[in-house]
Amino acid sequence: MRDEARAKSWNTFRKNMYEYTDTHPEYSVKDFELQRLDASYKSWRDARDAERARDFKKARALYLKTVESFEQFEKLENIPALTAILNKLKTEYASFVLYRDPEYRALLKFILPIVQKFDGILQTEVYKWENSNFKKADFTYALYFAEKEGLIKREKKGRSYQVYFVRNKPDDTLQVIQDDEVDKQIAAQQQENMRGCGRLAANFILVCVCISLFPLIGPFALIPFAALVAFFVARAKREKKQNMGVKKISIEADIEP
Repeated sequence: MRDEARAKSWNTFRKNMYEYTDTHPEYSVKDFELQRLDASYKSWRDARDAERARDFKKARALYLKTVESFEQFEKLENIPALTAILNKLKTEYASFVLYRDPEYRALLKFILPIVQKFDGILQTEVYKWENSNFKKADFTYALYFAEKEGLIKREKKGRSYQVYFVRNKPDDTLQVIQDDEVDKQIAAQQQENMRGCGRLAANFILVCVCISLFPLIGPFALIPFAALVAFFVARAKREKKQNMGVKKISIEADIEP
């Protein structure tokens, strides 16, 4: 069922892509691909932000959306580096589910006793325990990863699966999401922006002081202001020299083989 849904999603994506490029001559397939890739990266960051905000359902939906989006892009572009990125994303998604998502554990505590009591039950029958807290999509999510984790075994049965109990999940401590390289870069940029705002405020105060002192000490009040200008000129030259020869890294460079 999940494979059928993915195939349908892929066909819809491909259909929409070609329909849009046919009706917008100025918009190429490559533009569409890069737009999808950019949206996928953003969705990945949004998933991590949602997890930090403890909105685990939103994080789960965003992780799944990002995986499917990258899979669609991978079908369009046969790039080994992109496959490596997709594998990294899938590993992070699985880590979120198995080690950091409390809702997954709550689902297991509800579902596994049912499977254990009715060993060999059809997955479609499990859905009948749907209630106000857990919906069919939640059961599908939990059963899929429970099989990956070795807690249950599923065997194809018609359009459904027979589900067999294997073991319970051990009670262990939930882990917390760790910053990756992009998170560290974003944090460093935010700190630099804060320092820049602080320097701007200090410079504004200094200029105000120079202006207020001018009627009292005359041209001598301009000495701190001149020193400030000289400092910024020297700093700009130093930064320009440091940045010479440094290439800007684009999204396209990230996925080159």
